Amino acid sequence: MKKTEFDYLSGNYDEALKKSFPTALEEVNYFSTYKIKLVHDLTKNKKNINILDFGCGAGTSLSIFSKYFKSSKLWGYDVSNEFIKKIKKRKKNIKLTTNLKKIPKKKFDLIFISNVLHHINKKNHNKILSNCRKFLKDSGVLYIFEHNPINPLTNYVFKNSPIDKNAEMVPSKILVDRAVKAKLKIISLKYTLFFPKQLSFLRFLEKFLVWLPLGAQYLLILKK
Repeated sequence: MKKTEFDYLSGNYDEALKKSFPTALEEVNYFSTYKIKLVHDLTKNKKNINILDFGCGAGTSLSIFSKYFKSSKLWGYDVSNEFIKKIKKRKKNIKLTTNLKKIPKKKFDLIFISNVLHHINKKNHNKILSNCRKFLKDSGVLYIFEHNPINPLTNYVFKNSPIDKNAEMVPSKILVDRAVKAKLKIISLKYTLFFPKQLSFLRFLEKFLVWLPLGAQYLLILKK
């Protein structure tokens, strides 16, 4: 199997994060928990559902999903065989694959794509979104988090991150257009992650700011 860029990063992923800024690893864990808690709240604590983490990387989100969705079945997909092998050593109860063809159609109640699309060539976005549409149950929901290019801190970190060296941010309007072309329906677009960990006591304000396009990231929620 041909090695991907993230196969080479898998051995020193944490170190690569720290090069972005000193507290990067701590912030990533904080934001990952933040996002999954948000999804958990939006799903109104549904139980016994099938969840796919599309682009699961090092497995950070899968670990958090297992805490917030304890009775649900988790799947993880990533192009990096090295990342998948590492997760398999830690997580025996999660189905993992690097092969899109092994992901069942009409299986998932929830698909989660967090900070993945900016690593994928924009020419392939429509194919990815169309595949995710096929993987969703008729009642399923797709949650996509992406960096917000309008946010100045996001821009700074992105430009200085070795992980994002070959990546290209995807503005929310462009992603909405691509989702529509993939025959997905827009449920909502929310801006989020306005406050870093140091200002987490202000998180209660986020629900009043979702309309403001200045959050560090945005959340696009889609269905069939």
